Amino acid sequence: MGFITLGVFEGWYAKKPMFRPSVFRSRSTIMQFINTMIHGMLMWMVLYYMSVFYLGVKSLSPVMTGVWALPATLTVAPLAMVVGIVVSKTGHYRWFLLSGWCLTITALGVMILIDEDMPNGALISITMLLGIAMGILIPAMSVGVQATVERADAGHAIAMIYVLRSAGQCLGVAVGLSVFSSRLRLGLEELGHGKDAAQNTMKAIRHSLRTGGLADVAMLDAVITALGYVWVTGCAMAAVAGILALCTKCPHLPRDEADFPAQAQTTGSPPDGEEAR
Repeated sequence: MGFITLGVFEGWYAKKPMFRPSVFRSRSTIMQFINTMIHGMLMWMVLYYMSVFYLGVKSLSPVMTGVWALPATLTVAPLAMVVGIVVSKTGHYRWFLLSGWCLTITALGVMILIDEDMPNGALISITMLLGIAMGILIPAMSVGVQATVERADAGHAIAMIYVLRSAGQCLGVAVGLSVFSSRLRLGLEELGHGKDAAQNTMKAIRHSLRTGGLADVAMLDAVITALGYVWVTGCAMAAVAGILALCTKCPHLPRDEADFPAQAQTTGSPPDGEEAR
């Protein structure tokens, strides 16, 4: 509600809006903004609840949990750098957008199969695949936003990307918690436990995050099932983002100052009218 209220105020009532309205003229830009928020949601949803899996299910220490997150965190920056260099030299980024979301959907879909007995090699591969997908998308979406706005709006559009990604990170933890806790409660009720058992389980999970591991087998199975629903939710969100990416027009990114004057003179229609590459 807060974001909706802010949008209504900025669009209709603010005399000097913080977010320049011309940034939102293009339909493709808006879809890229939505995908940026989804990207932020998925990043933190996965990192947060994979930590719950490693700490509570695999009974790892906090330090080892951080080590197991390295395949994802160490692949994001190198892939983002490589994609950024390639896009800056070629001006083409559409296939990076599509491949990034396809890899994200694949990784989250495979994560649904994660359980206590999954081999370590498979866990590392899944985590690395997700890091690669996230790394590809970071520069691809930023470039996609820049290419679909006027030159004068590029700075405001980039600032909007950071705002939406940060907002998505907050929403990702909140949405994940809502799915996880509600499914955990239903799972325990199906096993014959009352609502108090779900509250006690959440307390036990918080305790396990400090001490390492869940002792009760039924509780362990319920947590794994609840985490599976978190991954299903993330996979559905990634699928929505993939559909939006398919519908997004991707104009060629100008590579030098010589390309900008022609773009700056087109004030009548948004850059969506340019030929998609």
